[in-house]
Amino acid sequence: MGLSLVLFCGAIAGISGFLFGYDSGVMTTTIAQEQFLQQFNPTSSMMGTIIAIMQAGGFFGCLTAGKLSDLWGRKKAIMFGCVFVVVGGALQAAAYHTAMLITGRFITGFGVGSLTMTVPVYQAEISPPKWRGTIVGCQQLMLAMGSATANWTGYGFSFVNSSFQWRVPLALQVVPGIVLFVGSWFLPESPRWLVERDALDAALHVVQRLNPDKQNPNSAYTEFREIVEQIKQEKAHASERSYLQIFRRKAWRNRLLLGAGIWLMLNLTGINVINYYLTQFFTSLGYGGRRAIFLTGVYGSVGAATTFIVLFFVHRLSRRTPLMIANISQTATLIVMAGLTEASELGVSGQIGGVAMIFLFFIIYCTTWGPLSWVYASEIFPTQIRSKGYSMASAVNWSVTLLFNQTGPIALDHSGWKFYFLFVATNFVSALILLFLYPETSGKSLEAIDSLFDEHNAMHRSTSEANEVRRTSIELDVKG
Repeated sequence: MGLSLVLFCGAIAGISGFLFGYDSGVMTTTIAQEQFLQQFNPTSSMMGTIIAIMQAGGFFGCLTAGKLSDLWGRKKAIMFGCVFVVVGGALQAAAYHTAMLITGRFITGFGVGSLTMTVPVYQAEISPPKWRGTIVGCQQLMLAMGSATANWTGYGFSFVNSSFQWRVPLALQVVPGIVLFVGSWFLPESPRWLVERDALDAALHVVQRLNPDKQNPNSAYTEFREIVEQIKQEKAHASERSYLQIFRRKAWRNRLLLGAGIWLMLNLTGINVINYYLTQFFTSLGYGGRRAIFLTGVYGSVGAATTFIVLFFVHRLSRRTPLMIANISQTATLIVMAGLTEASELGVSGQIGGVAMIFLFFIIYCTTWGPLSWVYASEIFPTQIRSKGYSMASAVNWSVTLLFNQTGPIALDHSGWKFYFLFVATNFVSALILLFLYPETSGKSLEAIDSLFDEHNAMHRSTSEANEVRRTSIELDVKG
């Protein structure tokens, strides 16, 4: 099966990205619906809570999934997250008071947080190096498609003059959750997790099924031996795999800081504030009501189309350079956005220019930070701590998003266009951090990436040399 099976697994698991995008995007239009506002009459502070409570659930969900993914395996952890998404979506759709809505949002966030931790790890562990960027980057494509679907669903139901105007879009969250739950039954387990559990025969079988190089039968066995040897070395250097152990070992601690830093810098681009409060941004530019919801639908569609195109090239791109270019470009875009938003009262040209800058900002994000952040954060941890390390890094993403989404509407009310300049500064600083602190990981196997951080390797040893030493030293007999 080879590459076709890898793509199938990546696509099924990628439904979690659609879930994430839909769950995030559906509230962008819901909070602008007249029937929703009449039902709940939220203040700016309550609006922030309704939006941000999902991030609180996501924070706890990704930390919980880090442990469960190691205990149960990647497949069962994915199914675990789906259950919470379905229950939470049903509660939101049936809500008649704010407490019920917030509870549903939290439960949904818990499930989505669990999935955003487990799925990228699974995708990274089943993908060959050449295609890992595309497979894991599909998370962003599916996220963009989910967001666009939510936006257009919200626009379509804005013409309904009843509570179905917002209840149906919220209820539709359960559909991809059910599809992913069922689809997960057909996924092979991660071969690296199987090796961790000493299920070597099962792991070799999965590697052979996933191996894209059918013309060289030995390549699957070579890859399998590298996985076994790498995990063997990891176990020899650290018998404990608790969250605390990650902080005790310098190489692991450094990787955690880099992984958490990627998610922190993604939030500091300003993308999540803009996405969640997009209708307010359009309203501030003079496009309120149904026009704001319509523009939100166009915005989501542009993001999905842009991400789809870039996925054909992402496996050829480096990781760091596009991110740095994006930070500088977004800095310039935000400065123009701030100026045009302030000047939008002067005429239509300022309003159109402000909207154009929002779209340009999003296009830059979708071609760089969108797909590459998922890839980088999922590939830098060794197998022994990958789920726990990624879960803690992902928890930073959820917690920072929670902070911005809770304070976003208040800051926008008080600061208006000046709020942009916070992200002008953070984008510029992020570019410098990437330049000086982040190693390049593109095109390397997960085992080769490990040598970049291995505190037991000589500093001058190249990745290729480390791989050669590893290959020539392997003496492992496995029953075929």
